[in-house]
Amino acid sequence: MRLDRLEEGIERRRALAGRYGPIALDRQRVPEGFRHAYHLYVVRSPERDALRRRLANAGIETLVHYPRAVHQHPAYERLAHSGLAESERLAAEVLSLPLYAELTDAEAEAVIAALS
Repeated sequence: MRLDRLEEGIERRRALAGRYGPIALDRQRVPEGFRHAYHLYVVRSPERDALRRRLANAGIETLVHYPRAVHQHPAYERLAHSGLAESERLAAEVLSLPLYAELTDAEAEAVIAALS
């Protein structure tokens, strides 16, 4: 995206994210008084892999941007300790839904329908 259209693209992603808002999946919430650019739209599901397959069967591509917790990467293994179970659980549950400025309303509705 060109820099002179950056704000327009962010506003479009915000509008799309608003459409995804009612989806009944856990996701990060934006604190009151802050705005999110929605570079990614990440949701959580304890059944992530099954959800990915279901969406793929509906023709919807998803991504797992963070498949491992930070301490599970070789460069950060020294940070590992027994109190990181929540980080590991989150890494196993996160999934990015399609969200980009060029996503059409019909495509967004297809994602919503596949999640219903």
